Amino acid sequence: MAEIFAIVIPYYQRDPLVLRRAVRSILAQKVPKNIEVKIVIADDSSPCPPSESLNNLDIKPPFVLKLLKQKNGGAASARNLGLASLSEDMPKYCAFLDSDDEWLPGHIKDAVEHIDKGADFWFTDSYDDEGRTSFSYQNYMISRHDIGENSQPVIRALEGQEAFNEILEDCLPHTSTVVFHYRKSPQLRFDTTLKIAGEDHLFWISAIAASSKVMYSTALRGRRGEGVSIFRHNLNWDSPNAIDIAIYQTLLRERISTLFDLTAEQRSRNEEKRQKHYDRLTFLITRKLLKKPSSVGGNLKKANALLKNYKRQIPGSVLRLPSHRADIRHKLNSAL
Repeated sequence: MAEIFAIVIPYYQRDPLVLRRAVRSILAQKVPKNIEVKIVIADDSSPCPPSESLNNLDIKPPFVLKLLKQKNGGAASARNLGLASLSEDMPKYCAFLDSDDEWLPGHIKDAVEHIDKGADFWFTDSYDDEGRTSFSYQNYMISRHDIGENSQPVIRALEGQEAFNEILEDCLPHTSTVVFHYRKSPQLRFDTTLKIAGEDHLFWISAIAASSKVMYSTALRGRRGEGVSIFRHNLNWDSPNAIDIAIYQTLLRERISTLFDLTAEQRSRNEEKRQKHYDRLTFLITRKLLKKPSSVGGNLKKANALLKNYKRQIPGSVLRLPSHRADIRHKLNSAL
């Protein structure tokens, strides 16, 4: 009986060619024997329906296609819809592919091989949308490996606390390169309250906490696209959602502190990360307050509603800002 390799694709795009490219990259994969590849597209009420993208695509065994649809709820909600649909088939392998990304040759073959060798969680390097490799700007990776297009790929296993420690520190995997052993953790879901940042990182931490072995490869097995991406398009300080991203990144660290039984060292590292996000959030709010004082009220209201004791954290964060502290403190106190 064939094992199922499931691929969950959350879909919300305006260009039909985006999803078509992603699915074609799946169909181009070399699939090991006795593997059925189940492509699950979770339509998040996309303005461009998936049918337009998939028209005339030749999808035949070992590939099968399943289309799901829901009211717009965001990428995390759409992924959860896809994950929930897998409970009937209970696939061994579950991968994620964002609809604006694509896989490079060898991704399915490598994932199957190493999960069959005992990995519960697998990920690889990939190109970002500017042509850089994702691992090339991660301290963990560049301190251990020769990273780059012409480098010889390396496969490494992480076990026990080492894997948890490293993924707690940084979000090492990019979503579209992750494959995990679904049967080991069929209950895992993305946190939909982390609206535009942190939901993937929290999922990886949860999956790795339940894993005996994590493996990764420095081989380039994916490429990010340039479709609709709320997170990527709003990292700039002047982007309208930059403050919201900082709020949810801070909230992620608060969630980690309550969801996992952290050691003293892990708790200290997580608190250090949380404080950095608090400081970034305060900087962004302060910057907006100095430029457009009347527009900052909604941001402060959201931060106070979602984060623990945010008002009490502001003075400490302000003191860590490099300049204009008295003026900033006065304006913040006035706004509060």
